[in-house]
Amino acid sequence: MTAIAFALALYAQSVIGPAPVPPPVASAKVTITVRVIEARQPGPKSLDPRLSDLEKKLAHFNFAQFQLLEEKKFELDMHTPGTMDLPGNRHLTVTPRRMDGAEKIKVHLELVGGQSQHTRYLHTDYAVQRGATLLVGGPKTEEGTLFIALRHDAP
Repeated sequence: MTAIAFALALYAQSVIGPAPVPPPVASAKVTITVRVIEARQPGPKSLDPRLSDLEKKLAHFNFAQFQLLEEKKFELDMHTPGTMDLPGNRHLTVTPRRMDGAEKIKVHLELVGGQSQHTRYLHTDYAVQRGATLLVGGPKTEEGTLFIALRHDAP
């Protein structure tokens, strides 16, 4: 910076004052509901009544029975993980990455555990529309197969 430019900058600061500091940005929390579903085959057709909103989506899979094992609602800041334990000594971590506009969120899902605590079943990012449910097939259990239903809830 030349001496003249430096002097002009000092003069401008003394006349105008220091540059305004923008207010801190409030942390945007997102609400994510995770449901852990066990799907079984064969057997009589059976749908847990708490899964009635997913009936059409679940009908696409070749299983006769769907049982809700657990449901957990997370209120998370961006890049802050939420975790929950799953059957078979497994653990699910959901981390909101970013909002794409006002209606879509990018989330990272990681499912680890089982025979070895280091076995990774799932490690990927998904985009979920507000109010929509993402359904992801997971690992086998003693009785069937796990599904993860992730919903981006409206605040």
